[in-house]
Amino acid sequence: MRVGILDTETTGLDPVTGAILEFGMLVLDVDLDTWAWSEIDRFEALNDPGFPIPPDATRVNGITNAMVAGHRLDLGKVAGLIAGCELVIAHNAHFDKGFVSAICPPALEAKWVCSCNGIKWDQKVGRSLKALSAFHQVTNPAPHRAMGDVLTLLGVLGKKDEVGRTYLEVLLRTSLPGSARGMDAFTAAS
Repeated sequence: MRVGILDTETTGLDPVTGAILEFGMLVLDVDLDTWAWSEIDRFEALNDPGFPIPPDATRVNGITNAMVAGHRLDLGKVAGLIAGCELVIAHNAHFDKGFVSAICPPALEAKWVCSCNGIKWDQKVGRSLKALSAFHQVTNPAPHRAMGDVLTLLGVLGKKDEVGRTYLEVLLRTSLPGSARGMDAFTAAS
């Protein structure tokens, strides 16, 4: 199964008034017999929103106006990557889907899965990527940067639950058509 894991860094929380500052995506082929995966493609890019970045956004992600000046997100590349995936995974997929779909309408047709809500994480740990990566001892190479968060999420999804399944396996098993919870994971991202 071809799976994309993506993350965005944005100017705010609303895709109607905000914009993507940075996009990161890994494309994986996942063997559904062994649950092993291999990286097929990787894409990351900065994007000039066309207006000054709010200071609150820069405080969160460290992305400045100077960093994005002159950069444009290749929407054809984004659309192609998403269209080539059977599932798109994001941690808080509703958020990322809103921003990506606002500039790349084919993303609306993708099947999105939320790793934040699609897995029953230990309630004592929490569901934030920061809490999950700390608990599972996965170092984020660049916190609140798109590819850093994608790589961290993949690291967390590669960890095993109490019965020895990777969290990626758990997420995909509950997301595959015909599974008991399959539509729950898709719904959480809608």
